[in-house]
Amino acid sequence: MKIGLTATPAKHTTQIFGEPVFSYKYHRAVVEGYLVDHEPPTRITTSMDEAGVSWALGEEMLVYRADKKNVDLVHAPDDVQIDVTGFNKKVIVPAHNRAICQALANEIDPKLPGKTLIFCTNDRHADAVVASATGSGRSPHRCERAPWSTAR
Repeated sequence: MKIGLTATPAKHTTQIFGEPVFSYKYHRAVVEGYLVDHEPPTRITTSMDEAGVSWALGEEMLVYRADKKNVDLVHAPDDVQIDVTGFNKKVIVPAHNRAICQALANEIDPKLPGKTLIFCTNDRHADAVVASATGSGRSPHRCERAPWSTAR
């Protein structure tokens, strides 16, 4: 017997399990109180997102070593240019995390109910975002790291 439960059946899911035998639409689940409605995601774009970041030959930069799961302070071996896809994966850009957290702090009304999820690259990035967010003038009780880990 095969049992497949999914919120979003993809083509390969139906190929494995066949067509759904029951469908419960999102809107109905919200109306009936089984799901909480949400706002669409907000994409925050900074000048660093658009231009990337660069270091000149010999300049200090923080490099994330995924194999060792640590950050090393190194001197740029050459002129280095990293686009946004490398932030917090290849290099650590604290100014970018601060800019994102400040933009969020400006957008979110702390008096309103609800939660905001921030998706991070890895555990270390999540810790850095919490540190940046709590440093942006918000109470530390307002920003917490989810209790799960990306480590496998």
